[in-house]
Amino acid sequence: MRNLNTLDAGFQQNGVLITSIDMTVLQVPENENQRQMAKKQILDRLRTIPGVQEAAETVMVPISGNSWNEFVLIDQELKALSNFNAVSDNYFKTLEIPIIMGRDFDNHDNLSSPRVAIINESFKRKLLHDKNPIGKTFRLQVGHEDKDHIYEIVGLVKDTKYLELKEDFRPIVYLPQYQNDKSDMSPTFILRSN
Repeated sequence: MRNLNTLDAGFQQNGVLITSIDMTVLQVPENENQRQMAKKQILDRLRTIPGVQEAAETVMVPISGNSWNEFVLIDQELKALSNFNAVSDNYFKTLEIPIIMGRDFDNHDNLSSPRVAIINESFKRKLLHDKNPIGKTFRLQVGHEDKDHIYEIVGLVKDTKYLELKEDFRPIVYLPQYQNDKSDMSPTFILRSN
């Protein structure tokens, strides 16, 4: 047990609260633009609660045992299976995950803007052979009838654990939550309190 307490998760777990909200109970329409706007309003309200230092939205909660994997194509070559997450702006600040290079997501990363991504150190090392990732692109296969989605890498973050504490660090791609055109009706929010 002591070993688990000393393992580096890559993020700060203390002072973090996780909550999900059922958007159907709030009677939010299933129109994607209205749903995205409602989620942003909820997040803005959560950020104003006394004692809340930071707040963000996420699809996957780290070390929860849940996962989302996709094949990534770099230079037209099938490279590997990578873990994925869709997160809002401030996710990295909320979990105190250092941004090593580039930028965080912001309000400009939405359904009408070019697709962008932030990767972790393991993705850079294993899939980009330690080359500078900023400005590089990769493809995500989305189905037989749809065109592949092309993402430009705009940021690099420190490695974090994904499924569990005991695992080795894995390649992770973070996508902007508000570029996700099939968002969940039960969004998950992460809050850091003092």
